[in-house]
Amino acid sequence: MVSFAAIDFETATSSRDSACAIGIAIVDDGEITVKRSWLIKPPGNDYDDFNITIHGITPKDTKRQPSFDRVWPDVHEYVGDRVVLAHNAQFDISVARASANYHEFQLPKLRFACTLGMARTIWPNRPRHTLNSLAQDFGIPLNHHDAESDASAAAELGLMMCKRNETSGIEELVAGMKYRLGYLDGDNYRGFSNKGLG
Repeated sequence: MVSFAAIDFETATSSRDSACAIGIAIVDDGEITVKRSWLIKPPGNDYDDFNITIHGITPKDTKRQPSFDRVWPDVHEYVGDRVVLAHNAQFDISVARASANYHEFQLPKLRFACTLGMARTIWPNRPRHTLNSLAQDFGIPLNHHDAESDASAAAELGLMMCKRNETSGIEELVAGMKYRLGYLDGDNYRGFSNKGLG
């Protein structure tokens, strides 16, 4: 049965190492079994006004929250060795990498896929493939830029994709669409891609 984890980051500034929130949704046997989020104190607890207008998180909210390197072990307890999905995984995985580098923290091995890239392949004629557009089109509940809600919506999209393509899991879905899972292990990084495949 389909099992994976979906994640979403919010950032405090335009810097990728400024994670201020992370949300997860854990899928086991084709059902979302866990939804959680954490606030994260970004470096210096600095924020750009623009980012605050997007997600509503402020320095006051994160002043006494743990830093990324103290939050990720808790996240990983839930994620385990599941494939990780994100809508625009290039962004979310880069936030994880940059935040880990800032704190000189070693991320556990991750395999990941992007629901944005796969949505563009599965539904090429849709005018927009943003998370909020797809959630509206498919009736998926979403409080956009709330990390837990975004992760849950990405998980729902992943489940829809597996059902539509009649696959038993994300690995089979990715392979059937001629994509290659992204991979992160220490300094070894490979993006989620369909280039050169097929």
